[in-house]
Amino acid sequence: MNTTNLITDYLIIGIIGLFLLVCPIFMLIKPNMLFLLTFDVKNTAFWGVLLPVVTFGWGVIFNQIGDKVEDWILSLFSLKNELLNYEEQIKVETNFPHHYVLNFIVIKSETGYDYISFRRTMIRIVRSVVCLLFGLPILHLAFAVVLKVCFKLNIEFSVFNLFLCAASWVCSYFLTRGLLKLYNGYYAALSNFYLILSEKV
Repeated sequence: MNTTNLITDYLIIGIIGLFLLVCPIFMLIKPNMLFLLTFDVKNTAFWGVLLPVVTFGWGVIFNQIGDKVEDWILSLFSLKNELLNYEEQIKVETNFPHHYVLNFIVIKSETGYDYISFRRTMIRIVRSVVCLLFGLPILHLAFAVVLKVCFKLNIEFSVFNLFLCAASWVCSYFLTRGLLKLYNGYYAALSNFYLILSEKV
């Protein structure tokens, strides 16, 4: 993957990660959205540089967090073995681990690697959305406790927020199933490219 594509990936992941930080607060304090829409940005050059840098940096961090959370979610939903089976299938078909197969494709085919990189991009983004959906109820509860205990704010029970949190967790499960399908396609593509490039087919 070229540097431009990688930067774009982290910017998108950073935006998703920022939503995870901002949405739970908005659910609690319900700010005036008209204020947000009419907010006058001063010194656009400064913000034009700062925001992408902050978003990119947070994207790098959030991607690493997502990697750890993914393992935890897969274990929680008892889906870890399914992912391991997809990865193990590469060894069965090529007799090599997937890291070796990936390096082989990088050396032998730029087009093949571009396709593999696209699939990796989709996996990163979907994984970040899974983290957003799974983490939203947790951060919502954590922020509510902090605002109530530390800032003495009056936090009222919200049926809408409860429904949103429940729907978020349900969606995270189904999206995790979709993520596994992406992994299945990713590992299958690695095997296919390797077998073709090594002239074993």
